[in-house]
Amino acid sequence: MIASINDIKGIRPIADNIPLGRITIYIEEAEALYVLPAFGASLFKNISDNQENYTTLLEGGYYDNDKHYFEGLRKSIAYIAYSKMILNQDFNVTAFGTMFKNSEYSEHSNEKTLLRISNDALAIGMRYLDDCLEYLKYIKLLPCCLNKTDRNGRIKIIGGL
Repeated sequence: MIASINDIKGIRPIADNIPLGRITIYIEEAEALYVLPAFGASLFKNISDNQENYTTLLEGGYYDNDKHYFEGLRKSIAYIAYSKMILNQDFNVTAFGTMFKNSEYSEHSNEKTLLRISNDALAIGMRYLDDCLEYLKYIKLLPCCLNKTDRNGRIKIIGGL
């Protein structure tokens, strides 16, 4: 994995008593579903295997004679993973079905609030991922004609058959 649980804890507060497995799955999903398609399998594998050679990409920084700045790939992945994790935080799959966390000391968050928080974190993560793509184009590891990440995936067909 490129990002870690500490990267998520660096951007948003999360409880220390959440099992690591409940968090790492969202980091893996963020990398597989967002970063891998944006970078391509070959470049993604190279970055994963040789992280010491991609410090600026991973941590962010200035480039092009300090004309541009970006936050880095780790922060991008952390925000995307957090956006996915926050929506599923209250669910526990048990032998009795899917249950909500509930006790006399806690209250459930409003679903609209969770959705707003998730959408905000996803938007930040995707913006940071776009900035990483721009950096990769600048250092010529990606073709300059590659578009930014497409969030809507709409295709319009003009004309008929």
